[in-house]
Amino acid sequence: MDAVIRDSLTAAGAEVTAAREVRVISPGTLNGDGNPSVPGNYSTAIFESDAGSITTSPTQKQGDISANYRQRVGVDTLLFSDQFNGAALNSALWSSNLVTYSTAISGGFLTLNSTSLTTVNAVARISSYRGFPSYGSYPLQLEVEAIYASPAVQANNTTEIGYGFATGTAAPTDGAFFRYSAAGEFRCVIAYNSSESQSVALPPPSVNVRHHYAVVIGNNFVEYWIDNVLHANLPVPPGNGMAVLNQNTPVLIRTYNGATAPAAAVQLKIASCAISLGDMNCVKDWSHIQSGMGGHSAQGQSGMAMGSTALFANNTNPTVAVPTNTTAALGAGLGGNFWSTNSLAVNTDGIISSYQVPPASASSPQKTLYISKVRVDTIVQTVLAGGPALLQWGLAFGHTAVSLATAEGPTSKAPRRIALGFQPFVAAAAVGAQGTSVMVDIDPPILVQPGEFVQTIYRNIGTVGTTGTFAHLVTFSGYWE
Repeated sequence: MDAVIRDSLTAAGAEVTAAREVRVISPGTLNGDGNPSVPGNYSTAIFESDAGSITTSPTQKQGDISANYRQRVGVDTLLFSDQFNGAALNSALWSSNLVTYSTAISGGFLTLNSTSLTTVNAVARISSYRGFPSYGSYPLQLEVEAIYASPAVQANNTTEIGYGFATGTAAPTDGAFFRYSAAGEFRCVIAYNSSESQSVALPPPSVNVRHHYAVVIGNNFVEYWIDNVLHANLPVPPGNGMAVLNQNTPVLIRTYNGATAPAAAVQLKIASCAISLGDMNCVKDWSHIQSGMGGHSAQGQSGMAMGSTALFANNTNPTVAVPTNTTAALGAGLGGNFWSTNSLAVNTDGIISSYQVPPASASSPQKTLYISKVRVDTIVQTVLAGGPALLQWGLAFGHTAVSLATAEGPTSKAPRRIALGFQPFVAAAAVGAQGTSVMVDIDPPILVQPGEFVQTIYRNIGTVGTTGTFAHLVTFSGYWE
């Protein structure tokens, strides 16, 4: 006998779909029939972020609304991002500790244990100089693209990916990370003041394949994701004040062997690392975010020469030279210390500082340079003869060759120019005489692309000098992107 569902008042029957499912429409009001004494039968939305394929329990959470009935939506803030391209580790961002092991960057990966050794107690570790903050309920999200390269997970080798403080082969004193353990197991770990909480041993991700590892620190939990699948959600132990003791924890990525050699070499290949602060749209200025990622114009970037971009040698004064408009006769650097003679021909442009943004290539992509401020200070270093000197300063940028005479064409660009200001010097100005500081804010900033030059230049519109030297300090403020 078939069962029929009907309304007792109207005798209307329920509808069934072609898939033999009963059609159900929830009441449109909180209490169904509008009677506040009747319990509500309305529907509410539940969102699922993980199906529970590893944890066996789906991760489901309800949405949230504000007191003004608006749905709350989190906007993340990027804190850090680095890709391992080029041929050298970015020493502005990373500390590298090696014992016996070596590292190498090639093909878009940083490889720890690049020579495939199984030597006992060998270590390769990188740590970010910067620590990353966690604030209350705002999750701190670390993402690492990496390959565990070995025939299988190896006993007697330990590999860790996450946040933490660690030296040598000692266990991290603080942090949250994935661990391929010396027992040949794969676990998720919280380290709090040298005390560890661990997940059960988990099925390790496939070896020799790139995976997306993510560690998310909250105020009372740490989540561990691989390829967008939740592998563990470790609660903060009740005796701990927070997930990790240090609230500005650096990135920790390392592999090391124990006192017994593993059966096969383990390599860890890292493609990229990124960190964001979840649900906090802190409206931080983009230039500040870039600077926080090591992107200030004062230092080289991944894939470039490391260190300072300015010409400012330690304990060494620059060599004085006659400025020209076709060569960087005074030296190359994104600002710095430059000395020029007082003999530049009148109404002739002379290049003082000169810098070329490194050209891009497929194997070593470079960044573009934003310049938002320029400052020039000049003093007389050797007494001037002749004059007066009236230095008219400018900024040249965007040209594809060092010469200011570079022409605009299909494969070349002429310099674009911005006037900066004047510095007057009287005839026979004495040593130490200082010109007016030239300071210019550039808003919006100028963009200098890979392969292009940026130069400070001056033109003497006074009288040509016979002897004397100017000492110039040139400062650029900006960021790489």
